[in-house]
Amino acid sequence: MTLYKKILNVFLCPSLHRPMVVLQQAFRDSQDWVGYMSEYPENVAVDFHEYHAFGPYWNVDVAEADDGWQTNIDTSCAYR
Repeated sequence: MTLYKKILNVFLCPSLHRPMVVLQQAFRDSQDWVGYMSEYPENVAVDFHEYHAFGPYWNVDVAEADDGWQTNIDTSCAYR
């Protein structure tokens, strides 16, 4: 059984009366998700939103850098 089918067996979206699988966008561009899992068009959604601030610095420059995760942590921890 695929992970997708295991998820469908556990979670149910009450308003739709059928299972719903929601994927986090993982700092990817929205275009990267076009057609992804298109064989399940009615019960798969992508939670797509930007983090830290709107704009390309945190969401592109830092997110795609080799040390991006550490930069993110260091900057976040500097706020007190």
